[in-house]
Amino acid sequence: MPYILKEENFENFFPLTLSHHIFELKVGAFSNYERLVNFTKDDIFFLVSNKLIPKEYKKYEENDPDALVLVSNFIIEEDFINKILQNTSKKLVIKSGNKIIGYSYSLIDSEFKADANVINMEVKMIEKVYDLIKYNKEILYKDVLRLSRIHNELKFNYNRIGKYPLITDGDVYLEPNVIFDLREGPIFIGDGTYIQGNTRIEGPSYIGKNTLIITNSNIRRSSIGNNCVIGGEITNSIILDYTNSRHNSYIGDSYLGEWINIGALSVVSNLKNTYGIIKYDNLYTKEETGMKKLGVILGDHVKVSIGSLLFGGKSAGFSSHIYFTLNKSIPSFTLWNGEKNEGYEFLFESSIEVAKRYMQSKKVDFTEYHYKLFKNIFEYTAKDREKLGIKKGHFNLES
Repeated sequence: MPYILKEENFENFFPLTLSHHIFELKVGAFSNYERLVNFTKDDIFFLVSNKLIPKEYKKYEENDPDALVLVSNFIIEEDFINKILQNTSKKLVIKSGNKIIGYSYSLIDSEFKADANVINMEVKMIEKVYDLIKYNKEILYKDVLRLSRIHNELKFNYNRIGKYPLITDGDVYLEPNVIFDLREGPIFIGDGTYIQGNTRIEGPSYIGKNTLIITNSNIRRSSIGNNCVIGGEITNSIILDYTNSRHNSYIGDSYLGEWINIGALSVVSNLKNTYGIIKYDNLYTKEETGMKKLGVILGDHVKVSIGSLLFGGKSAGFSSHIYFTLNKSIPSFTLWNGEKNEGYEFLFESSIEVAKRYMQSKKVDFTEYHYKLFKNIFEYTAKDREKLGIKKGHFNLES
């Protein structure tokens, strides 16, 4: 059965979906696309609505009545796929509550008439960007447990607590006194990852390939991508590829995109003093999240200066720089002085130069694709900078 991942309401996942499609966003260890690849050997196609990303995706051009369109705003789990495979209807509509989350390709241009076979399934909806954090621990547990059925277990009896497996898909390098707490879930460590001494990792956790974990790190219930450098304390967070937070900092209940650098001694506040619900600042309004713990959402290429304080429920857009404090969400390409509570537009060519330097440090070329992506996002978000009073001119941190 071919599957077609359909993207809807990608604006609800800004700033992450300025540079990623919804089906590419990780929750737990994998994205919806990666999870579907893991669960089925069938072909996967895409219906994208986000035109900011200058990349061609495999379009469905056949007319197979068995093809199934899946809306990308829910977490695709193994049980869901197994139940779908048991249904042989050629006119299938899948709902979760009153929301349509999938349907047979033969119905793509219809209004789902009464002759369709409607089934209702309970799924985890991801309708807003902070939902990715809300479900992270639960999905991370399932993802890594599934990996334990595929990959090898690291078998040693010292420096590990608990019954769950510690697994890898290759060679990992452990210095002395690395503690693995496996009481609440399994831990996966990717090929080529190096973990320095006196580090503690608590499951469920996932650490990708060729990542460096710095001495005295404390990582709990988090998903960390490939080619990262991570230190300090990380809890219930998702960190995508090529991101650095090398020094002592605290990142909790947060989502960090790619190519981010967090300066030393920066702190994310993920819990209010009152232990009340944290609202999410989407640039223009405050959204009810129902979450007592919520950190920050940082888009790709964000840079955070040393000693910065980042308030919970805030976001920073693509290629923005944060100095001192983030006490409100800021749009893309903004140089933000939290001490003065003012922002200046990051010059386009300057942002390109910074990206090239950072990517070069990771031995990755800045290509024509990256240039087009930066240009598309810079032009698309210009209206946000104008509406929110981001100034143009020389940015100066001095008083």
